[in-house]
Order: sequence, then structure tokens, then C-alpha cells
Amino acid sequence: MKKLYLHIGSPKTGTTSIQHIFYDNRGKLKQQGVQYPGNMGNHHFSFFATKAKRKDWPRQFNSYDENTLSQIQRKYFNGLENDFKANISEQVISTEYLFISDRKYIQNYINYLNNFFEEIKVYLFLRDPVQFFRSSQQQVIKARSFIDNPQEWRLHFRNVIEAWSEFVSVKVIKYEKGKNSCEILCDEIAINYDSLNKPSKESNPSLSVEQMLLLEKVQHHLYQSHEDHFKNHLGVIHQTNTPFTHKPQLCEWVKSVVYNNHKEDLRWLNQEYGINFLQDYTKTEGLQSQPTFENGKATVRDVYKVPSEETVEKYEALVIDALLKKLVQGN
Repeated sequence: MKKLYLHIGSPKTGTTSIQHIFYDNRGKLKQQGVQYPGNMGNHHFSFFATKAKRKDWPRQFNSYDENTLSQIQRKYFNGLENDFKANISEQVISTEYLFISDRKYIQNYINYLNNFFEEIKVYLFLRDPVQFFRSSQQQVIKARSFIDNPQEWRLHFRNVIEAWSEFVSVKVIKYEKGKNSCEILCDEIAINYDSLNKPSKESNPSLSVEQMLLLEKVQHHLYQSHEDHFKNHLGVIHQTNTPFTHKPQLCEWVKSVVYNNHKEDLRWLNQEYGINFLQDYTKTEGLQSQPTFENGKATVRDVYKVPSEETVEKYEALVIDALLKKLVQGN
């Protein structure tokens, strides 16, 4: 009997690290009787088995033209299905793009997998919504000139869990910073984690608040007509790290608003799965007035503390200096 372990995220819970380790250790996984199928490091393109409408695609696919996207899909699914048909009884798929709640899309995806597997089990890591918001907006600002209004933002984890649970068995795991998600997942599916090679550096590291402010400025002044599109050349900002910058910290009112927006779902999560994120955040009633956001768009300064204007300016100068040096060297 063929069995599939389907890891669907959620995002910001060590998913990229899991995918890197599994892809880099495909040979060692096979020795343990487990296949990590396909020809890519993750299984994001398997999302298209949902037959989702374009408006519901992950924004990362917006940067592809239609012909290129079709070619990549064909090549990807050919490789994926060849591996599915291999004589290996247990296989693992990992993509946070399946952290979705549309039941029709989930049904389509399950129907596709049922052509190859008799048993499917879903694994889903969950992070405290307040910390999820703090971390996820660092990714959002890489593609557009604004971040989400925390007053309206929701992590619809309950909808996702309930939707997938209608079709397959779902294991929900609490994500805790400092704990190794890949090791936990390996333990769940009986993979010997200690035998696997580990990456030498952190995958998908967090941005500093100075990096976020510079990205916001560039996107706002130059790319407002290209929102939700990743610009590869802006990766130079992601990669320019310095010891004097600061980790992003949410304003206190943001923590409280996000927590209160999710309080009922957090109670449900604790009751149904024994996962407790019911922290004692300050009540919103005790806070001063909150900002008003136009069209649901917030700025980095609205949401995050900026501990030092001096380091903001210093970081911008450092990036400009580095780019000018490369330009001169190139000539």
C-alpha cells in the first residue's frame, strides 16, 4: 500500500528548511524507504492540481508569463508522477501553498493524489498568530509597497484545518521558535533525522526593520504598478546584513489587536488539539487610539517599532555604497 505524507505548512514555521533538508537528502531518504518526489526543492507547483482559478493562485506565480508557466508545469508534473509510480511505498510532499480552505480545490488535489496513493496523511504546523503576523509581513514587503492592516488581518487556520479534515487525516503540530520543525516532522513519519545532512546556514532568514523600511521605500517610489510581484534584483537588500540593524518588533497595540482578532479560534484550537496560544496580551480596551489605514494599507512604521533613525539612514547609505562599488568594479 502506498502512503503519502503531505506537509502543507503553514508558512513561517520552518517550511523552507524542511524542504531544503529533504531535497538535499533524497538519496538518504530513499535508503530509509521514503521518497521526496519531483525535480524541485519544494512542491509549490503541485498546487496546480487544485485547478484553482487564477485569482486564487499564490502571488509568487504572478511573475511568470503564461507560456513559461505552462512549460514548467508540464515538466514538473512529469517528474512528479514518474516518482509517484516508483516502487517506494512511502513518499513526502511539502508545500505551504496548500495551506488553503477552499473545499473544491482540496477535493481536486486529493482526487489527483488518489491516482497514486491509497493513504494520505496531512501534517500542519501552527504558529502563534501574533508572531506569524510579525514574521509574515517581512515576506510581504519583499513584493509590494505596503503591509497588511493588522486590524483586518486574519490567519484562517481553523478554516484550513476543518476543510482538510473533511477529506483526510490531519495532524496539527504546535510550532515553537527554537524547536526544529524538520526533526519533529521526521519523528512523526519515522525518518531518522540524525542521519540527514543539515544546511550550513539558515534558510530564508528574517529581515531587519531597516531592510523592511528600505524595501518599502523602493517599492513605493518605483513599483506601485507592480504590487505583489517579486523583483529579483531587490534580493540584494535581503542579502545585505549588518550587525547594527534591529530585528523587527511589533508595536504593543498590534500584538493586542491581532491576538483579540483570533481569540475565539485560539480557544477552539486549545480545546480540539490541545495547542495553547492563549497568551496574556494587553487588552485593546486599555490602549490609546489606533492608526487609521487607507484602503487597508499599513506602513512599516505604523506596525513595527523603529528603535533608531540613525541606523535606518546608515543602512541605506551602506547599501548605496555597496552598489556604487559594484558598479565601478563592473566598468
